[in-house]
Amino acid sequence: MSNEEVERAIEFILKHQAQQAALQAQYAEQVVAQQKETERRFKDSDERFVKLAEAVIALTGMVGKIADAQTRADERIAELAASMAELTEKGKETEERLNAFILYVERFISERRNGRRKKSS
Repeated sequence: MSNEEVERAIEFILKHQAQQAALQAQYAEQVVAQQKETERRFKDSDERFVKLAEAVIALTGMVGKIADAQTRADERIAELAASMAELTEKGKETEERLNAFILYVERFISERRNGRRKKSS
């Protein structure tokens, strides 16, 4: 190999190494940029996750309150149904007693009329 060929080969190698170094620097910049973007996305995801967790906790609390309210409402409805049944029974008793009283009064009036008529005849 001649001196000129050796110099060309060295030039080629140096040029190729420079190109490789430039490419490697570009790749390093891209990796750094991707890392920053990934970190940003992770941070955003973490913030959304925290907000979501807070929302789930709030909803869980609301569901608990609703369940408690429903339990109280069910208990109150049961109490009202029992009261209604009691009132219905008492209403029947009152109706029976009122009917008996009406019959008594009707008999009394009827007997007085019949009795007075008999005395007048």
